[in-house]
Amino acid sequence: EIFQNIGLFSREVKDYDTFFSYTQLALNLYEKQKRSRFQAMAYRNLAVFWLEQTQYDQALGWYKKSLEIMESFGDQVGIATVYQDIGILHSKAGNLVEAKAHFQKAVEIFIGEGYPDQLGKIWFDYGSVALKLGELSEALTYYQKAVNVYDSPKGKGDALHMIAYVHSHYQKNPEASI
Repeated sequence: EIFQNIGLFSREVKDYDTFFSYTQLALNLYEKQKRSRFQAMAYRNLAVFWLEQTQYDQALGWYKKSLEIMESFGDQVGIATVYQDIGILHSKAGNLVEAKAHFQKAVEIFIGEGYPDQLGKIWFDYGSVALKLGELSEALTYYQKAVNVYDSPKGKGDALHMIAYVHSHYQKNPEASI
């Protein structure tokens, strides 16, 4: 995991050559050692890099590779996490219906697997997509769900801020429905 950690640190400090070199070393090692879970994490890290660069097709390809591996050994939490990531990608790319569909898949798995604590960020992202679609009532519902499950004060605060924003928007645009 040292190669992976060096790669992640390098990405954080924007040393992308080192990031790619160490991520590739990690992938080679994981493949030789048949450590599929770590391969999937390395692919996911590559996807995050390309998402940060707004190279959505490239990111989606790496997410799909990660998802394929997670599915091959039934890592439900890993699968849900990648669905969430793909939802975020689609949201950023403006594919809002696709984003909602992937968030819904992630929600169903997290609830089914008994991980409701993972839902705060998804509910928040779901609310943001609904807001972009002009679905104010739905946005409020999901932001409130985020408030209810977030553990972190920052997460709760962000969701409360968005609830206030939606109400403010409605007051300025009474033709919009809540």
